[in-house]
Amino acid sequence: MPTSHYLSPVGIEDLFLYRVARLHATAGAPVVRICEGGHGVTRREWRLLLVLAQYGAMSSSDLAQAAQLEWGLVSKTLGRLQTKGLVSRTPKPNDRRRVLIALTEKGTLVYQQVFPKVIDINRTLLTVLSDSQLEQLDTILSLLQQRADDPAWLDDLPKSQRRLGGRN
Repeated sequence: MPTSHYLSPVGIEDLFLYRVARLHATAGAPVVRICEGGHGVTRREWRLLLVLAQYGAMSSSDLAQAAQLEWGLVSKTLGRLQTKGLVSRTPKPNDRRRVLIALTEKGTLVYQQVFPKVIDINRTLLTVLSDSQLEQLDTILSLLQQRADDPAWLDDLPKSQRRLGGRN
């Protein structure tokens, strides 16, 4: 197996996750400008709107899982989205203790206005890659996601103590 600077990092620029985070922050900045400047929604709010537009109404716990966010963050964000009139909370007919979260008409309009612009940003970013490179990127991202989704590689790491108020 070839050894690269990613497998034997000596500095922050050699850390794969750092590079991905930096790319996300830099390339995502125009999306933030469109969302916040043009529509008054944060990046996290946009993520929830996007998931709801893609998958339809769902419970807040399902939304947290689909958006890959902690439930507490989703709960706070949903409160802001509801205050802005972008989502609604409707009790489930067979279980009034549970609610379904859905986009409102206003939330759907924001999605319809922002999503094409996000597609343009996505397209512009990816135009530096050839068709074969895009296929390779898709394969690589799928492989990395499969590895990240496999909990076995985390077995030797300490568990998070956030619920107990600690960080280690």
